[in-house]
Amino acid sequence: MIKINEDPVCPVCGERLSKKDWVKRVKRKADGEKEWMLIERRRCTNESCLKTHRLLPDEVIPNKYYEAGAIEDVIDGTFDEDALSEEDRPSESTLQRWRRWSREFIRDAEGHLRSAAYRTLGLSKEFLGTGESLLIELKERLDYGWLAAAMRIYVNAG
Repeated sequence: MIKINEDPVCPVCGERLSKKDWVKRVKRKADGEKEWMLIERRRCTNESCLKTHRLLPDEVIPNKYYEAGAIEDVIDGTFDEDALSEEDRPSESTLQRWRRWSREFIRDAEGHLRSAAYRTLGLSKEFLGTGESLLIELKERLDYGWLAAAMRIYVNAG
């Protein structure tokens, strides 16, 4: 069971979320092992929104079964397919989908990171127009776990 110690707000409208229920979710590790989790769902209290959100832990990427670390390794080119047996590793088509998805995500995530930095850190408007990549900076600073950190900002930005 994944418990959230924060009081999250709706990423769409910013209003408070009320507890709704729990749902089962599978997560596959890089070695193919399955792990079942209970994920909390909360509902927006704003009458004009009322969206339901799953409070995912960092190692879970929305709409992906494998943990963030395995996907990150594939994106970074460090995933060792030979270390796993045929039945334990992701299929070649899955690896191709992750690579294709990552190109789109990286493009979108850069914009969300810039917007979040502008809103929360007070960076200047001139900074938004520079060619400096916040995602590359994040990757360099974190070494491992950059995908989960970027995904958290991306998802919470709505």
